[in-house]
Amino acid sequence: MKKYVLIGGPCSGKSTTISILKKRGFSVVEEIAKQVLEERAGRKITQQELIKRQELIFQKQISEEKKYNTQRTGLLFLDRCAEDVPVYSNHLLGFTPDSIDESLIPTYDQIFCHERLPFKKEGFRIENTDEEAQILHDKIIQHYETKYNLIHVPLMKPGERVDFILRRIYENSN
Repeated sequence: MKKYVLIGGPCSGKSTTISILKKRGFSVVEEIAKQVLEERAGRKITQQELIKRQELIFQKQISEEKKYNTQRTGLLFLDRCAEDVPVYSNHLLGFTPDSIDESLIPTYDQIFCHERLPFKKEGFRIENTDEEAQILHDKIIQHYETKYNLIHVPLMKPGERVDFILRRIYENSN
């Protein structure tokens, strides 16, 4: 199974793209971080809580991605991936906790970087401003560029973004 990751900072349309891909019948892994943050909402934000959140996100992300390891054919699209955890850990904590074993992070077939849309503050977000979202977006891109050749997905209507991604995948497979 080929694994394609959608990356980008907050408010870049990754979840919308994943939703459309899912409706079109593709296998997807929705954003695990959002699920963990919603589950832990209301807890006091301490360094220990931030570490616990990053650990849970990593564990759940790795577990969800492993579910597809036995499938030999098809396409899997991920709304973020395990590779994001070190970026967020370093952003939030200044370090990656020792409990997060980066050697468990798999290799992905292609990374699609979404350009940012206007920032919207939502309840689960850790960012409060557009400037914070831009800083995180830049850190994510810098991290992935050290390991992958990114395909930048331009701003366009959501369905057009999906078509752009699928065209690039099919062009590269020929």
